[in-house]
Amino acid sequence: MPLFSHAIVPRHKKRQILFDNGFLAPARAHIRLTAGVLAALLVGVGLTVGAVVAPASAAGVVTLTATATPGILAGENDSVTLTATAPAGASTDYYNLAFRYQLPAGATYVAGSSASSAVPSLPDPTITTITDTVGPPAITHQVLVWSNIADLVHGSATGFSFTITPAPTAFPVGALVPGAAAVYGQTDPRLLAKFTPATGVVVAGSFAITDAVAPAATKVSALTVTKTEPSPEHELMRGAQDQATVYRIDTRNTTVAATTGVSLVDYLPAGLEFLGCGTVDNSAPGTEEYPGSGRLGSATSGTNCLSPTRVETVNDRTGFAGQVFTKVTWDLGTLAAGSTRTVTYAAAVPLHENTMWTGATPDPASRLQAADLDNNTGASTRQEAPAAAGQGLTNTAIASGTYTGPVLTPADAAATASDSVTVKAMDLSIVKTRQARRPSSPTAPPGSACWCAPASTRPTPR
Repeated sequence: MPLFSHAIVPRHKKRQILFDNGFLAPARAHIRLTAGVLAALLVGVGLTVGAVVAPASAAGVVTLTATATPGILAGENDSVTLTATAPAGASTDYYNLAFRYQLPAGATYVAGSSASSAVPSLPDPTITTITDTVGPPAITHQVLVWSNIADLVHGSATGFSFTITPAPTAFPVGALVPGAAAVYGQTDPRLLAKFTPATGVVVAGSFAITDAVAPAATKVSALTVTKTEPSPEHELMRGAQDQATVYRIDTRNTTVAATTGVSLVDYLPAGLEFLGCGTVDNSAPGTEEYPGSGRLGSATSGTNCLSPTRVETVNDRTGFAGQVFTKVTWDLGTLAAGSTRTVTYAAAVPLHENTMWTGATPDPASRLQAADLDNNTGASTRQEAPAAAGQGLTNTAIASGTYTGPVLTPADAAATASDSVTVKAMDLSIVKTRQARRPSSPTAPPGSACWCAPASTRPTPR
């Protein structure tokens, strides 16, 4: 019986998928054996022959997908997910799925890490260690085999995830962590795919179908940037004076070695006004965004607000020729091994976009281009179409520095990382929340488990 199945079904209706038998196979192989051919192979290796019926057409072939974490810091673990899918248009079910994953030399499986949405803790795979070079030092790689792990009903999918540890000595900054995955299955619930114990290679003829794939390799880096913004559904009401939000940028360094001269640059599009720490207004005296709005300078900016070294309006950002951005630069200095630097700041959607300065332009080093409505003479940021979800405004933070630890090539010492957040400029936003029923609330409907707060709406001045 398999360790888990996609659904509880009668014994005679169990389904199964299959695996591949090639390491780092670049192309996906769909192997379909007729009952007669499979029977002959099984007899040849001394296995019991069941009534095996292979898929009648390509529409019945199981497909395997394998995904790994796109990027990790040197010294961190990598997560891999394998998913087998049987097409909806088929009628064949597959049984006793076996999954195989081959790790590169220098990477090892993390014990106890196998899990699926249905089974939070799966048994560990059978691990075969293959010696590539006797050495010294010896170079080895692991082959992981999860046998008889699931059945697969036609038109469904099943899969699981696991964790591996790429050694930082084998995978320095700049390196790629590859892998090779395969799935094997049967059309007869009495039969199992078999593997050679010494090599972890599938035994020919012990499976009915198989698929193989290599996931996109994981890139090893020195820095990672995570940018967040807290507005519900990332909808931000227009109005620079009283509708500011707080952006948070976390720049994290690998635990292996320090990165020096770290610079953090954030590009805010023309439809966002950088308010810095929220306490100043650099606009001309008496400037209000609209009559009665009041001056800027009353926004909150979080507990980690850091004054930037430069604030400037630019239209020469690479890949965005002619588009206006507010470019904000912070000097973070040296990030020690394993350290994180957090920067927060306030920003808002002004009623009109920023434009390039005409006449006297404040010196970027003075930071006077922050919280300044004097160049907000561009297009309106209004939500023009009633059915539109608002203008999308994406700003991107980029950290760069010089990594001092081991690298794959000298060029990889130039460390860089980025992250983006998109908000939508709104004139009308509706947010509905659900909370636990107040004990003292006599107005909750009978049997109700909650009270629902009224929707929050606010129009923006045009």
